[in-house]
Amino acid sequence: MNLKLFETLGSLVVFCVFCVLASPSVRAQIIPDTTLPVNSQVNLENNQNIITGGTRNGVNLFHSFKEFSLASGNSAYFNNAPDIQNIITRVTGKQISIIDGLIKANGQANLFLINPNGIIFGANASLNIGGSFIASTANSIKFADGNIYSATNPSYPPLLTINSPIGLQFNSNPGKIVVQGNGNNLTIDPNNFYPEITDLYLLNERPVGLEVTPENTLALIGGEILLNGGNLTAPNGRIILSSIGANGEISLIPAQAGWQLLDKKGENFSNIRLTNAASLSTAGEGGGNIQILGRQLTLEKGSAILSATLGEKSGGNIDIRTTDKIELSGANPRELYSLIVTESYPGSKGSAGDINIETKSLRLLEGGLIFSSSFGAGNAGNVNIRASELVEISGTDISGYGGYLGSATPPISSGNAGNLTIETKQLILSDGALVTSGTGGKGTGGSLLVRATELVELSGADKLRSVSTIQTEASQGSTGNAGNLIIETGKLIVRDGALISAGTAGAGNAGTLIVKARDFIEIKGMSSDGKTASALSTSVAPGAIGAGGNLTVETGRLILRDGGVISTASIGMGRAGNLKINATDLVELSGVGNYVDYFNSLVGFTTSPSDLKNGLFTTSFSQADAGNIEINTARLLVNNGAFIITSTVGSGWGGYLTINAWDSVTMDNAGFLVGNRPGSIGGAGNITINTGNLIMRNQATVISGTAGAGAGGNINVNASESVELIGANPFLLLGFPTNTTLNTTTLSSAPAGDIKITTKRLIVRDGATISAGTFGEGKGGTLEVNASESVTVMGMTPNRVFNSRLFTTSERSGAAGDIRIFTRNLRVENTADISVDSKANGSAGNLEIVADSIKLQRGGRLSAAVTTGSQGNIILRSPLVVLRDNSSITTNASSTAIGGNITIDTDILVALKNSDITANAQKNFGGQVKIDAKGIFGAEFRSFESPLTSDITANSALGVEFSGTVEINTPDIQPATGLIELSGNPIDSRTQVIVGCNPSGDNQFIVTGRGGVPVDSVEFLTGKTIWRDFSFPEEKNEYMDEFQGKVYNSQSAQYPLLVEASGIAKSPDGKVILTAIASPYNQSTFKHQQKNCITSPAKKY
Repeated sequence: MNLKLFETLGSLVVFCVFCVLASPSVRAQIIPDTTLPVNSQVNLENNQNIITGGTRNGVNLFHSFKEFSLASGNSAYFNNAPDIQNIITRVTGKQISIIDGLIKANGQANLFLINPNGIIFGANASLNIGGSFIASTANSIKFADGNIYSATNPSYPPLLTINSPIGLQFNSNPGKIVVQGNGNNLTIDPNNFYPEITDLYLLNERPVGLEVTPENTLALIGGEILLNGGNLTAPNGRIILSSIGANGEISLIPAQAGWQLLDKKGENFSNIRLTNAASLSTAGEGGGNIQILGRQLTLEKGSAILSATLGEKSGGNIDIRTTDKIELSGANPRELYSLIVTESYPGSKGSAGDINIETKSLRLLEGGLIFSSSFGAGNAGNVNIRASELVEISGTDISGYGGYLGSATPPISSGNAGNLTIETKQLILSDGALVTSGTGGKGTGGSLLVRATELVELSGADKLRSVSTIQTEASQGSTGNAGNLIIETGKLIVRDGALISAGTAGAGNAGTLIVKARDFIEIKGMSSDGKTASALSTSVAPGAIGAGGNLTVETGRLILRDGGVISTASIGMGRAGNLKINATDLVELSGVGNYVDYFNSLVGFTTSPSDLKNGLFTTSFSQADAGNIEINTARLLVNNGAFIITSTVGSGWGGYLTINAWDSVTMDNAGFLVGNRPGSIGGAGNITINTGNLIMRNQATVISGTAGAGAGGNINVNASESVELIGANPFLLLGFPTNTTLNTTTLSSAPAGDIKITTKRLIVRDGATISAGTFGEGKGGTLEVNASESVTVMGMTPNRVFNSRLFTTSERSGAAGDIRIFTRNLRVENTADISVDSKANGSAGNLEIVADSIKLQRGGRLSAAVTTGSQGNIILRSPLVVLRDNSSITTNASSTAIGGNITIDTDILVALKNSDITANAQKNFGGQVKIDAKGIFGAEFRSFESPLTSDITANSALGVEFSGTVEINTPDIQPATGLIELSGNPIDSRTQVIVGCNPSGDNQFIVTGRGGVPVDSVEFLTGKTIWRDFSFPEEKNEYMDEFQGKVYNSQSAQYPLLVEASGIAKSPDGKVILTAIASPYNQSTFKHQQKNCITSPAKKY
């Protein structure tokens, strides 16, 4: 039957029942039939119906009635013998049994009541029997020997048996069972309410309703079952609700505490509904079991299912199986939500029972709750959810709280929390829903496992702005460790400020958080008030001693957008956990908001943990260490103000950032940051990027910095193909103009980290920078570049304010670091520069470049400028050095410092169009310039620079006596040496031939060019004059091996030299051949003294 139709009919039936029960003329309708060998008898004494007779067979007593109803204030007394174990009662007429009075029996007998037409228990219905009570709308009872006791076919030979009942059989239209009542009156004890883990202690002030004696069974087994404010109670016993469909059959098994159902998988079931604060309770010294079977189970308006232990014995389990759905929603007038609970009460030693739910879909709406907790020495129970299609937890009612699913222990407990397992196709949390396993006491928290084959989605907050959350937690004051949290799914979506976390606020450690999503993980957005970012996190809360848990993410694609965060953070004494991400295809981080302001707050460490957004973070806001970040993926894309940060603001060490992206890392208006804040003691971590291509653009930043006592971290970039930094208009970072940059920095007395880049091609353009600087007393880091193909530094920012640069710098007293570049081709163009500068009293660094070619064009510069500190030096080793169009190589000192030194070792040095090489000084001695070259073109030594020439200088503004030295070593070759003066008269070709014999053939000997034959035919042949090929074969020179760091000197390829024939010889076979060596008999005749080229001594100026 349709659920809505069932609700309507149920309400109509209840209304009619109340009308009937309220009528003063109603009398008890207990009418025996005549279908038994010994028929039942009813005697009315005052308002008591005394039932005797019936047919006995062994320990079983059989009764049969045509009608069986009982008005309010009346009772039905089965006056059975004390040794009877089972009173088996049937109604053979066509009337529903309406019971609003007392049913009682003698001894410990179990009472079975079957009426296929239906049974309604009024609000005043009660039981006083010593055994179990089973009410059913089955048409017959089945016994172990195969006999049946039928209510629909009483003429069937009643082969009454001494065996116990083992089953119930239903017809095609089973009757309904309704229980009326005034609700459960359950509420929250305000003295034992712990909102941080949402534990609830239930005051047992509820009406008992239909109640059996302790350790017995209360069972309602029929068609559709409705509890409208009704209460069922079986202390330490068992409650069974089972709604059977058409022609169904259910088996009963004798068990401790009465009976239990044998659950036949695939049985046809009907619906069960608890409404208007209806309740089931097996609370007692040991706590009993609750078993529910049906097609749909609905709890609404504060209805409750409760199993709790008050003593030393463990509580019972709640086992629920439906073939369609389970739904909990709404609250009772005392604002207690519809719930399913197992508990261990304060003072008890027993553990709470487990909750086992199996269904197609489970929905907790408007604050619905399923949880297990312990307030005593025992453990909380496990909660196991298996929903083949859907688990949905959402919504808030007028009280404002979201739905809750979990297992937890409060501070007064010494027991452990239970484990929580959810297995489904889709898990949906919204509007402040909470799934948790936590400890608030001495025990450990339980583990939380979610397996959702298709989807896990969290979103939104409740009316009190608590966001939807999945968590394990060790809460404040606890000493136990929190449990681990594992999520396995196809797709994970966390949005609108929702949270998945494993944390500690106590002495125990946080649990590990592992998220595995086959297809993708998407974390996006902020809460509706803009204060909370959607997040995956592990955390150490303020005052906590325990360590944070590690966080591992495994997926195909990881996407963070619009503020989404993955973080491990510590605000307590415990270390933050590590963050590891494995994404086979892509990691994409995309931010939101004001990138510049937020970046300044991050770098300045003014951001609180709750304000973290737009990226990946491992941070320590205390004396603890930050965790490490490791990312393994094919492509990493970070843009629109997103960040990857590992940092510390206390005495702890910052974590390491390691990125392995075998295809590419692309950063666009985004940043990586490792560092520590002023006053911190620990050092910053290192940044390592291993990729195919690293691309940074539009104010992208990679920074490892220290502002405290600890050393700054190193940056290591290994890109198998290329590293490219593309600038944009700069922004102010802590007051300093900053553009697209990769840098290490110190703001304190601690040293900055080093930078090492290994790649094929390095490109820095449009105002981008790579730098290692010091803004304090600490030493700046070293910048080393190994580019097997090329390094290109070029251009300015679009607003033409800042130029592209590779540099190390000192802005205070700390010494600037060195730069070392090893490449095949270096190009510095369009006002770009490579520099090792000092702008204060710190020393400048050294600049060393080893390349096959060095080309500075259109204002390109190599610089080692210094103000008052020690000078910086420039060392260049390259076969070809070219400067054009106002380019320069300088080690100038602008204040009291000595000019730096310049060493150039090259084959060819070209300096054109006012391109200078200078080592000048203002208030001290000029530096030294030493050039070893085979040829210098366009530049020469001059005492002073000129804008019209390309100059080599080492002067001082103090005068010539303070000038430095310029040493130029070149081969001293005179072009006229060895030349023969040509005759001014035309040559008669006839004088070029000496006739030694009469011609006898038409032969020719033609020589073209200078080599081999003298101009005058009477001149001697030179013995060693040779012809050379002046083309340029490809050759290699010195460069740095990118893996070993060793210098290799590859000599130019050697080609055989062509020489003139200077002699003749005869081979053994009689052939005459020309030889390069003159024949012995005429060697002296043709010998000619050759001029020698002598290298002159070095010229010093």
